[in-house]
Amino acid sequence: MMDLDFDDMATPIPMDEDFEQPSQTDLFESVIGRGYGESEDGAFSDSEEEEEVYARSGGDFPKTTEQRINRQEQLRMLHLRRYLDQLSEKVLEKDYIVQKTRQELQKCRERLEQLERERDQVFAQISACDAEGNVSAVNRLQAQHERVLQELEDEETLEEKIKETLDSAEYELAKAQVEQGKFLLADEELRKKEEQLKEEKLQMAQTRKKKEDHFAAQTEKRRRAREKEHIEAIRERERRQRQAMLDAKKSREKAKVYLKETMARIRSQDLAEEQKNREEMEKRMSTALSLKTDIMKNRENLKALQARDRTVERAAKEAEERERQRILEEGGNPEEALLREKRQAEFDKLKEQHESRQRQHQVEIAQRILLEEQRMKKRMIQQPQLWNDPKREKAKRVAPHKRRKLRIFQESESSSHEYSGDVEDENRPPLDPRVQMDSSDEEKGVHSSPYGTISRAELPDSDSETEANVDLAKPEFEGMWDKHKPYRVPKDAAEPIIKHPGASKMEQDIMVKVLDRHRENIVSKQVAAGREFKGCPFYSKPDVIHFKDFDVGKSYKKKVTLTNVSYTVNYCKLLGITEHLKDFIDVLFDPPGQMSAGLTCEMLVTFKPMINEDLEGEVNFLAQTGPFSIPIKCTTKKCDLSVDTRVIDFGTTVIGETLKRTFTLTNNGALGTRFEFVKISGMKQRNISTAETSIGRLTTADTARVPSPLGEAQEDKKGKGKKAAKEAATQDKEKDKAPARPAEAEAPQETEAHKEKVTLKEPGLESEITSTVGFPLSTEAEELDSFDGMKVGQLIGGEIGPFTSLKLEIFWNPTYPGAVDSDFLVTFTDELSAEISVKALGNAIDVPVWVQRQSVDLKICMYDRLYQDTIIANNRATTALRLNFDVPKELKNHLELLPKTGYIQAQSQFQAQLKFLPRSTLFEDAGKYFDKETGVLEAPMTIRVADQVQSFKIACTGIGVHPPLDLSNQIIHFRATALTDVSTATIHVINSHTSMNEYTHPVPRIGKGAIAPVGPTSFEFVVPEGAPLTVSPAVGTVEPGKSCCVRVRYTPSLPDSVVRKEAVRMAVRELQAKAEKEYQEELQREKENQEQAAKKKGPAGKGKPSPKGKPKGGAPLMGETVPSGPAPVKAPPPESIDTKSDAYAQAQASLLRTFKSEFNSYVIPCYVASGKTGNPGELPYSIHNTLYLEVHCPTVKPPLVVISDNGRTTVDFGDVSIGQTVIKTATIQNIFEDNINVTASLLDPVGPFVLLNALRELEPEESLTVIFSFTPGTGRVYQEVQELRTGISTLYLNLVGQGVSPKVSLSLDTDHLDMGAVLENEYVEKTFKIKNTSTLAIDFSIKMDSNSLLRHALTQGIPQFVRRDQTQKVKVGVQNFNGQRVFDCVPCEGTIAPGSSTEIMMTYAPDHASVNYFDTVRIQLFGMEEQHSFQVLGQCFPHIMYVAVGDELMPDVESLTVLPGTEEEEEVKSSAIPVLLTFNSVSSEEGFSAASRELLVGCVRTMAVSQKKPGKQNGEFSFENTKDIEAKGFTLDPPKGQVEAGSKRPVQFTWNPPAGHDPNRPMEASILLTVKGDATDQYKVMLRAFVVSE
Repeated sequence: MMDLDFDDMATPIPMDEDFEQPSQTDLFESVIGRGYGESEDGAFSDSEEEEEVYARSGGDFPKTTEQRINRQEQLRMLHLRRYLDQLSEKVLEKDYIVQKTRQELQKCRERLEQLERERDQVFAQISACDAEGNVSAVNRLQAQHERVLQELEDEETLEEKIKETLDSAEYELAKAQVEQGKFLLADEELRKKEEQLKEEKLQMAQTRKKKEDHFAAQTEKRRRAREKEHIEAIRERERRQRQAMLDAKKSREKAKVYLKETMARIRSQDLAEEQKNREEMEKRMSTALSLKTDIMKNRENLKALQARDRTVERAAKEAEERERQRILEEGGNPEEALLREKRQAEFDKLKEQHESRQRQHQVEIAQRILLEEQRMKKRMIQQPQLWNDPKREKAKRVAPHKRRKLRIFQESESSSHEYSGDVEDENRPPLDPRVQMDSSDEEKGVHSSPYGTISRAELPDSDSETEANVDLAKPEFEGMWDKHKPYRVPKDAAEPIIKHPGASKMEQDIMVKVLDRHRENIVSKQVAAGREFKGCPFYSKPDVIHFKDFDVGKSYKKKVTLTNVSYTVNYCKLLGITEHLKDFIDVLFDPPGQMSAGLTCEMLVTFKPMINEDLEGEVNFLAQTGPFSIPIKCTTKKCDLSVDTRVIDFGTTVIGETLKRTFTLTNNGALGTRFEFVKISGMKQRNISTAETSIGRLTTADTARVPSPLGEAQEDKKGKGKKAAKEAATQDKEKDKAPARPAEAEAPQETEAHKEKVTLKEPGLESEITSTVGFPLSTEAEELDSFDGMKVGQLIGGEIGPFTSLKLEIFWNPTYPGAVDSDFLVTFTDELSAEISVKALGNAIDVPVWVQRQSVDLKICMYDRLYQDTIIANNRATTALRLNFDVPKELKNHLELLPKTGYIQAQSQFQAQLKFLPRSTLFEDAGKYFDKETGVLEAPMTIRVADQVQSFKIACTGIGVHPPLDLSNQIIHFRATALTDVSTATIHVINSHTSMNEYTHPVPRIGKGAIAPVGPTSFEFVVPEGAPLTVSPAVGTVEPGKSCCVRVRYTPSLPDSVVRKEAVRMAVRELQAKAEKEYQEELQREKENQEQAAKKKGPAGKGKPSPKGKPKGGAPLMGETVPSGPAPVKAPPPESIDTKSDAYAQAQASLLRTFKSEFNSYVIPCYVASGKTGNPGELPYSIHNTLYLEVHCPTVKPPLVVISDNGRTTVDFGDVSIGQTVIKTATIQNIFEDNINVTASLLDPVGPFVLLNALRELEPEESLTVIFSFTPGTGRVYQEVQELRTGISTLYLNLVGQGVSPKVSLSLDTDHLDMGAVLENEYVEKTFKIKNTSTLAIDFSIKMDSNSLLRHALTQGIPQFVRRDQTQKVKVGVQNFNGQRVFDCVPCEGTIAPGSSTEIMMTYAPDHASVNYFDTVRIQLFGMEEQHSFQVLGQCFPHIMYVAVGDELMPDVESLTVLPGTEEEEEVKSSAIPVLLTFNSVSSEEGFSAASRELLVGCVRTMAVSQKKPGKQNGEFSFENTKDIEAKGFTLDPPKGQVEAGSKRPVQFTWNPPAGHDPNRPMEASILLTVKGDATDQYKVMLRAFVVSE
């Protein structure tokens, strides 16, 4: 059944006094009307469907429409019920009015009784005063008596009115009750039908349920059949799959041989491809780094170029605008002229570019030609044997000694700095052996200098020597280096010139120059004060240039300082570095020249590794005292593994007890590795065979160290595995950079991942072994563990990352007495890391009684709180034993074991109760057991048995009781929370106290007092004052067996006092800087004043001694004050710093950057009491029933801060107009040491705030500008929170804005602005104001319809005067012929501040005569729809006198085309100008009424100088032949007169129909009007009168 609502269908039937009782049938039909579901023809669309449903129901309810209630009947029942309810409500309403009126009548009667009593009292007082003769009192009481009488009269009148109202209301009530009684029978019948309808609906629902059950059973049957078919299909598919697997297994066995060869070939190809890709990647990385460096260098140049381009562009636009204005003033078309100039400039630019390219190509061709000629010449010199030379052929036939001369000449002329022993002759003295240089410098293009080898970047290109001669890099300013001269060793003048026998003079000169060049590098001894310096002349800091733990592809730099430690002046020059390091290391060293003893110079070493190998070499230098070198080491990432102890001693323990010891495995290297922790004592050699993985590495390194008995085939396989592992190791280098995951989580995964099942086939040997890393293959280790009881913990293997440590555990559960010595081994997959062996020692004894726990840890306790625990002792003997529990005497008042003496039965257990109640004197009583720094108590307790002593330790720090409530967590560890972030945690307060039976479970009580009652228990959390914690709810009640969720919120923030102190410090620093600046300015002014005074006194006092008492020079004169220092500043008080000021925000931002991590712990007491509570602070708790929640709150510096708006996190858009979009930004910066990825939360998708830009990853100290837009839709305040998440913390930005509706008003009184009349080619100006009445600044723009782009499209239709459509008005009138605007306003756009106004000047400048000048002005706000519009009107005449106001004779539009005039048109122009006035006289029974019209004669105030002369400022007008129109009933006033300039004079025309006038015919007449001003014009005023009816 669908739900129907008939609230709007039935209408109440009006009831009046003449209401006639209708019959039940008529009344029922009139009330109901046509019901729902009835169609227009009266039929019901749902009746057939219902009959069909009833027919399919099976006969459980009436089938015919006569027996059941149809839909039409149901609708009528609904309407009738509604009408009856309305009648009931009407009776209740009338009854309420009657009761209310009766109450008012009762009040009125009580008022009458009160007034009557007051009247009698006043009358009695009057009589008494009259008897006493008190006249004044009598007068006063008489006035009061009259007032009371007047009120009595008014109340009696009101009583009559209320009675009438009561009678009327009772009548209405009776009439409503009578009307309700008419429907008593209908109401009873309706109730019966409603019960019948309810029963029918119930039967229909039961029938429908039966059908649905039947359909569900059939559906379930079909489902089971489908499920059975599905199961059979699955079984068939499994059978086929098993068959396919068998076939596949056979095929795999056949293809296994070929697969191995294919896989080996593929691996080799993959490795080669990977090596190639790595090399390409390294090249790309180096290219990218160089590109980045170039971009950083050129960024400033690009900024300057962009600024210059913007300036040039702006200047070009200004020049273009000036040119446009100039062309407009000259009357030309600026668009055409500018387009012509633009095209000409483009043509000139293209022409210049073409010529430039031609010149460039010519220069390039010439350079290539010259370069080729130089190369050919050089090649001819270097390889003359390639060309035929007659002289050379002739020289070949010369004697041998001539060839030796030539060879010496060539060697002398070469640039080599090393002499070889092969070319020395007996007749030639040998060169100094100390001169040694690299002979290959010339070949490599390296040129020597007195200070070292020139780097490759400084070498000139051998193929382009011409280009190298041009120095294009000129510094911006010259420094001392331009004046630096290289140091040269002085020549020995007495040294004779070396002569070669038979050598020419030119050869000897060349040899001398070569020797001089070599003498510059000759090593000499250094002697000072008779002592010769020996040793390294320069000290290097650092001693060794060590690049440690480098990554391939990155760049590393180190600065080295060289100090001259010799006796006197020395110099050094760079000779080079080791040959194999030249591809990876660059040395930047600027030779300092001569250096005195103790001076230093710097050298920069850059290392760019391209291979992952260790490198060693040296940087070679040459000093005056000899060569020296600095070692260089480049080491890759390696593992540095160690343990904190090699021997673990368990001591002596009892058989059956379990002990645990841990040791730390530490990796101090930068490379991670996998490890395996196994026990090796007593085990056989492990025979584990492993299979190669998909990347070619072995699953474990055990095969490399454990010999295998399987033969050479297996050894070959292992050798291949090693090689593959070494090749794959380079692939894992990058993984070392990632942080190592905890080994505890890695161990189970690695255990499963390294399971390999390998089938070993040898001649005569076939076995199948399942190997699992970390577990032995046989049960021997398990048997050994059960024998000595020592085994490794849960962590048996995993990965240890760089610079991390792990805890490894060893458990010992001895089962046999005696000493135990077990060896454990820690192995690593890193080939360079040695195995680490750990020895575990222990001694097990066999005693009958032993305890399960040797150490009882009570965790964190508090003073004056009771803590309990149970100690279980076991007896393995066959007899009962007596136990004595002893406690140290120092702990007698704090620790107790009950019972103190007991008997433990054979083969059973004994439980002792431990009670610990620490008191405040615990530290004094048990000083040797209590650690004051850590707060840990370690007390030995003894259990004495016959011939047996056992001791154990207890660690505790306090005591407590059992409260009625429990906390799910006693300690909350918040994550490291940034200052701007929020952390939350959830705990539960549990009421587990459901029974007071103390024998089944511990019950809550205080000491040995009464047990807490079972029932609702309340709690209250009291947060310490000043703690940045919030507990919600702080007060609550927990029912028995239930819990309450409590949320703890941690919001760290900077204390207000700290921020204020920082603000004061910053303010003082600014004041000090300001005072220092003023002090320096004062000193400068004083100095200038002294210099000016000295200049003035200088010429007068030349040659004369200065007078006594006057200082000389610039010393201050007497009476002058010189400030002694900056003025002292006064620090503002911290209380004066406003929390909303910029100083407070700056201080907060400064503290955020310098904040150091801190850790705070807070203890929140939770008071507990039985019963329910309401408000905080009203809980009647007991101090003993107190729970304590400890909260650990680490606070760190936020990684992301706001640096815009002084660090404020609120983006306030202020007041924004509705629909307007305002954009604001907030700049954030990464102050973390690592890169962080910033993401944003989603804002309200239908809200006004939008995040416009995408967020990205930020590098350290990098900033990002976040852009938000605000577009309000309504006039209210909006606020949202934008979350910027970094994965470490969250930064919250508050977005605030308010939508405001803009409003402006105009100073115009009407909807149009009349500019008046002007002469042709003159103008007039008028102003109006736009006032901003809203609370925000408004951007306005003024648009005119004449400038609209759609104006011409709208005027393409048929004009209105043709269609005679008076409803549509033209919005744009006549325009100027010259193309300029008729109406213009200044300014056309701008901004109006709140509450202010702007004056707009409207200019009217027509160029030809017309009375149809008008335009529509529209004012838009914020570029949206128009807010105001009005029309501006104007008229233009050729002469100063004109006539206005008449009926239209011509259309209000005209063509802009100027047609040549004809003689006929000139005659028409010279005739009178027609003016039409129409009169309408109203005809009535009394006669005809007079009709009046007004004609305006105006005079234009012209701008001409002639009108300003005396007697020329007015105009005249006169009407001729007035008697002709008077005969027809027309009169006018005045017939003539004068008009002042700039004004209008009205002329009144009146028409009274003359006697005998036929009202069916119009009356027509005309009169001639002559106006005189600067010219004389005539107007023909045509008068037409009509007689109309009322």
